[in-house]
Amino acid sequence: MEDVQPYIIPTLSRAKISHHLSYPIGAAAVSTALTSVAQLPDLKLHFYFGFDHALRSGHYEFLRVEYLNNALPAHE
Repeated sequence: MEDVQPYIIPTLSRAKISHHLSYPIGAAAVSTALTSVAQLPDLKLHFYFGFDHALRSGHYEFLRVEYLNNALPAHE
């Protein structure tokens, strides 16, 4: 029996964060959740730390999905 490796969406960037913090989700989990999406091979991940006023009230943005209509393809 042949082992089939799951497709992992490439991570193009990952912002440095404090060693006391961690990103709440990784590329493998996002890839697994989106495995049935037809555009899966076209997706790219960027992990960033966005500081804003909502952090003080306990609201954390942990996932953002953006459609970039005229974006050029990113090279891995």
